[in-house]
Amino acid sequence: NCRGVISVGAVDAENNIEKYSGLDPRTTIYAPGGGKRMSVDGPWRVNKLKVATFDINFKGDESPAGLFSGVGTSYASPLVAGFVSLLLSHNPDLVPADFVKQVSKFSRPVNPSSQCPECAPRGLAMSTVL
Repeated sequence: NCRGVISVGAVDAENNIEKYSGLDPRTTIYAPGGGKRMSVDGPWRVNKLKVATFDINFKGDESPAGLFSGVGTSYASPLVAGFVSLLLSHNPDLVPADFVKQVSKFSRPVNPSSQCPECAPRGLAMSTVL
């Protein structure tokens, strides 16, 4: 609801809007950020959004910490920020309104949700060429 802000939501691996994600006609774009709960020792194929993270104890010993890694709008937003950064590196004079006008060029439809019939969600197409 703020002017000049690109609002980001999260979709799962099946291109559905995640239940914890914002669902509003004003959501500008959706990006990967959803998936099943992951265990630390689960295989990577269980969820392609799994991020290799480690906890370090006070002695400096590392242990895997993959629970819920790669899940949430906190992971969707950096993907969009990275894309916008690349877009700005090629077009430094763009403003958020320009991004919104061009969103169909680098996005694809997201599966609609019955909870928001007036929404026309678009998901970031990560393979887009600038």
